Amino acid sequence: MVAPFNRISTSRISTIVLGMVIVLASIALAVYSQQGNRFDWTPDGFKYARMMLMDRGVSEEAADVATREFYRTKATTVKDLSLFSANPPDFFRQSANLFRGRLVYPYIASLLYPRFGFQALHIVSALAYIFAVFIMYVMLLPFASPWIAAFGALTFAATGTVRLLSGSDSTDVLGLMFWMLILIIMIQFVSSGKLLWLALFALVCILLVFTRPIIFLPLGGSLAVVVLGALTRNRGFTRNGFLLTGIVVIVGITYLASHFPGAREQLRWYYQWQTEAHYWPLTSFPSFYIHYVTRAFGFETRHLFADGLVPIVAVATLAFYLHRREPVTAILVGGCVAALTVFFVNPHEPELRWGFEMPLMPALTVGFVMAVTSLLRVRALALARAA
Repeated sequence: MVAPFNRISTSRISTIVLGMVIVLASIALAVYSQQGNRFDWTPDGFKYARMMLMDRGVSEEAADVATREFYRTKATTVKDLSLFSANPPDFFRQSANLFRGRLVYPYIASLLYPRFGFQALHIVSALAYIFAVFIMYVMLLPFASPWIAAFGALTFAATGTVRLLSGSDSTDVLGLMFWMLILIIMIQFVSSGKLLWLALFALVCILLVFTRPIIFLPLGGSLAVVVLGALTRNRGFTRNGFLLTGIVVIVGITYLASHFPGAREQLRWYYQWQTEAHYWPLTSFPSFYIHYVTRAFGFETRHLFADGLVPIVAVATLAFYLHRREPVTAILVGGCVAALTVFFVNPHEPELRWGFEMPLMPALTVGFVMAVTSLLRVRALALARAA
């Protein structure tokens, strides 16, 4: 069984030094992404910028005017600048409702706004990216030597799916950072059963759901622990899995009780957008939904092959199979399975790379490092026998 994080047997000096290298490398990559990232200013960022100004005490009307003036002067991911006009299309105006529950990201940016202005949105993403890379390094240490863990973390950091949004004005990277914290906390709680980890789990789940409403990710991981407990007849796993699941359900109910948008509102708006923009003829919603979900699955399948991720998925899957009776595997695989929910609540092709692939990257990286470590051990045993 893989050692929990509090019993990592490695050289402390090399671990600390490599950790510092990881931080410096991620800072360099974040700065590089800030320089020429095509995601610099986006329609989503426009909404977060308004929320950021309102968190600073600016009135809604004044925040809207200031944000429109700023975004109209910047190169954005859209050519239609009417989105930032005083009378934008109705679907764009309505989309603001989908963001009103994402409170954490614009609030953190508002704390930096007096010093950095609108660039505060980018800085929050860059800092979240740096922390996420370091968390990835910490997450890998129980599975490999510090050198292999550092290699895995740097590979994770350089992956386009993760790195490109490190210079964005969106919640994606901050949400990824919280998701990775949740993974470590879940692993620790299942391994130790200490209530402190359960309390931290609840706190970070709240931060996650009020950053991006993707509470289904930890729900998948917690339910997988319950299933593992039942299959292995381990009452400790089952109990801890139910405790985690209960926390996730409570957090999800809290979010919905706040009258913030859920999957229904997301799909209703997506239908409005596609029909008003004439991307889809005005037909019944069921036909629209089936068409876009099917197309999203086809698009993502092609993209996984085009980006060369299929071999990584295969290697990680093999590693998880070999460690299938461990709670670490259950948590990671459960989160990956839960990520499929994205296809059914937001089947928008351009966003699948961030909404679906990005949450998979921590698990795939861990699985890949597991496989590399296993191969090195087999090779070492073979050399020892030959000698």
